[in-house]
Amino acid sequence: MKVKIAQTAFTGGEIGPELFGRVDLPFYVNSVKKAENCHTVVQGGIVSAPGTMYIGETATQTSANRLIPFIYSTTSAYVLEVSNTQIRFLQNGEIVKDAGVPVVLSMPNGLKGDASKLVFVQQDNFLLLWRTDGAGIYRLSKLTPILFTLSPVSFQVPPIDEVGETRFNTTFILTGTTLDAATAAFETADVGRQIKLNDGLLQITGFTSSTKVTVSVLSAPTSGTIASAYSTDFVLLDSPQTKITPTGDVTVGGTITLTATAAAFKNTAQMSHIGMFVEINSGIIEITSVTSSTVVVGVVRKTMTGLANAFAGSWSIKQSLILLAYAATPGPGKIVDHFKSGCSFEGRLVLGGTSQYPNRLTMSASGEYLNFATGVNDNDAISRDLDGYDQILHVVPSNRLYVFTYAAEYAVSGSDNGPVTPLSVIARAYTSYGSSPTVQPVRAGKDVVIVQRIGQRVRGYSYQFSQDDFEAPDFTVRHPTITGAGVVRLVYSDAPYQIMWAVLADGSAALMCVDRPSGTYAWSTFKTDGVILDAASLPESSGDSVYLFVKRNIAGADKYMVERVDYQYSTHCGIVASGAASDTWPVAHLDTETVDILADEVPMNQEAVTSGNVTLPRNASSVEIGLPFTSTITLLPAEFAAQDGSIMGEKAQLSSVMLRLVRTRGLSVNGEQVLYRQLDEPILDAPTLPFTGDKVIGQMGWEENQKEITITRTQPLAFHISAIKRTMQVN
Repeated sequence: MKVKIAQTAFTGGEIGPELFGRVDLPFYVNSVKKAENCHTVVQGGIVSAPGTMYIGETATQTSANRLIPFIYSTTSAYVLEVSNTQIRFLQNGEIVKDAGVPVVLSMPNGLKGDASKLVFVQQDNFLLLWRTDGAGIYRLSKLTPILFTLSPVSFQVPPIDEVGETRFNTTFILTGTTLDAATAAFETADVGRQIKLNDGLLQITGFTSSTKVTVSVLSAPTSGTIASAYSTDFVLLDSPQTKITPTGDVTVGGTITLTATAAAFKNTAQMSHIGMFVEINSGIIEITSVTSSTVVVGVVRKTMTGLANAFAGSWSIKQSLILLAYAATPGPGKIVDHFKSGCSFEGRLVLGGTSQYPNRLTMSASGEYLNFATGVNDNDAISRDLDGYDQILHVVPSNRLYVFTYAAEYAVSGSDNGPVTPLSVIARAYTSYGSSPTVQPVRAGKDVVIVQRIGQRVRGYSYQFSQDDFEAPDFTVRHPTITGAGVVRLVYSDAPYQIMWAVLADGSAALMCVDRPSGTYAWSTFKTDGVILDAASLPESSGDSVYLFVKRNIAGADKYMVERVDYQYSTHCGIVASGAASDTWPVAHLDTETVDILADEVPMNQEAVTSGNVTLPRNASSVEIGLPFTSTITLLPAEFAAQDGSIMGEKAQLSSVMLRLVRTRGLSVNGEQVLYRQLDEPILDAPTLPFTGDKVIGQMGWEENQKEITITRTQPLAFHISAIKRTMQVN
C-alpha cells in the first residue's frame, strides 16, 4: 500500500521517549525524535539554531561571573558582566570602552562576593542592586554612554518593623528567675517587655540594675546561656514601657526631641538606638542622637499628627529589616539581613522575603520607591505577610503581582482586581508547585515561566480567562528529561523568534519556542564545544539579543568568554572580518582549534588555527571563522489510520522524502547532500544562493518499523524547513 504522509509543522518540537508510542496524541504528527542545534518557529517550521559572536574574554577569568541586563531606555541597553569585585559593560556585541580601555566599575563592599547572590530590579532608567547576604541597596545610573555610577540609596524610610533589640555586644545567663548580663543591657522601662532566649520566652517583671533583671519564665529555654556577643538568639522584644513627650517640628525633615518618663534609650557599646525609628502620633522619627537614657533627638521621616504625649503601648521603636550600610562588623542592635527578591509594580518598589520575615511582602509608597512608611492612604507603603511562613523567593510584575515561594504560587491585586492599596491588597495562592530558589522566573508573553522547586520542570503561570483561574501547566510534560540536568538560568528572547533559553547545569541549553495562543511549546537542544554558564537577554537594535557566558578549553587551558547569539552567524565563538583579499586571517582567541570557515560566503574545508591565524586555500575579502557545530533533526516514525489499525512496527519502503525549504543553503538527508545550485548561477567560487522551494530525495530502501530519517547540517549554512512529505510503501 502506497501512502503519502505530510508533516506540515514542527510545533510539537522534540518529544521524550516516553511519548514515542503515543501516536494517538494530536501533537505527535508535529513532533520530532531529535532536534539539536535547531528550533521551531511560531509559524510552524524549524530553523537552524543561531551561531554566536565572540565578544571577548571576561575581565576576571573565573566561573563566578554573571550576566545582568540593564535597560536604560528603548534605544540604550547594556549587559553587565559582573564578577565578585567589578562590573564591565557590553552593548551591541561589544565591550564598552573609553579611549580604547574597557569601562569598569568597582564593586562597593556591600555588593562584593558571590555574584550569584545578587538581586537586581529595573526601576525607571536605573538599576537597583543588592545581595541577599549583603548590606544596603545600590543604584546603578548612566550619566553618559561611557560613564556610569554605582552609589548606595538613602531611604526616606526603609522597610521597618518592631523587631525588638538583638545582637547585644554582651553575654547573658539565666539562673532561676534572674537574668544577668555581663555588661550593661537593661533600662527601667524594659520592665514588662518579653525576651526571646534561645528557644524560650521570658518576661521582665523587675529591674535591679543595668546588668540584672527579674523575669517570669513563660516558656523554659533548653539552655539559659548566651555565651557569645552579637548573638541573634537573644532578642529584647516589644518597645520600652513608658510615656513619651515629643517637642519640635512635626513635619518631614523637622527635628524632634522625645523625652521619656523612665529610662528607655540606649547608646552604649552593648546596644544603641541610634539609626532606629520611633513610630509616634502616626509619624516616624529617625533617632539621630541619644542625649541620655530618657532623651533622644531625631529627624521626622513621616509627618506626625501632633505633639501629644504617647503612653506605653501607643508608640514603638522600630528598625530597618535590612542592614542599610556595609560594616566589617555591624554595630550592636543592627539586623544583618536582606530581601531575597524585588521588582517594580504599579509605581512601587516591591521587596519580598527576608530570613527573619520570609513571608513578608513590602511595597514602597506609590511613586516613591525609597519611602516605605506604611499608612492607610492609597499611596502609602504596604506591608503584608502571606499566609503561612513560606520563604518568598521571587516577585514578578504582570497584570497582577505574582509571588513565588518554595511551596506555592500567589497572585496579588487590589479588590475587584484594581490597584493595590494599604486597605485593598489581596494575596491568594492559586497553585502549589513551588519554585526553584536560584532561578529567576521570566515573562514570555502572558506567561510567567518558572522552574519548579526540583529544578527540572518548567511551568508557565498565568491567568486563564476562560477558566477564571490561574494555572501553571508543565511545559516539559512532552519531554520530561530535556531539562533533566537541572536549569540554572531562564532568559526569553521575543525577536526575531519567540525562544525561551534554559541554561542547564551540564553546560548545554534547552530551547523552547513558546506561544500560548497557537499552543506552541516546542523544545530543542543547543550544544556547543564548551560549557554555558550563564545567559542574559535584552532589546537591541536588531531585536532581542541573548548574551552567553561560556567556558571553553582553548589550547589546553580554560577560557571564560562572553558571546552574543546571532542568526547572522553560522559558527560558535565566531568572528566576521573583511578587508583586502588575503588567505591569512587572525583568530587568536581560537588558537590551535579546528574551525569552520565561510570565505566570501562559500564554505571551506575545516582548518586548524596556528599561531593565532588560519590559512585559507585561496584569497578571500570577507570571512566568518568559528567553532563548528552540527544541527540534527531526526523524524519520528510516520503514522496514519490504516484499515487494520496502526502501522507501528510494519515493514515499509521509503520511496522518497520531499523537503519544503525557505532560504536554505545546506542540508543532507541520511547522509545524502541536498543540492541547491541552480544552472544559471555562476559556478566556481561564487556562494550558493539561498533556495526556496521543494527538494526531493529518492529511493531510500526497506526497513522494519520504517527507515529512520535524519536531516543534518554540517556546513556553516542556515536552513529553514517548513514541511516534509514522506512517500512510503507499507507491507
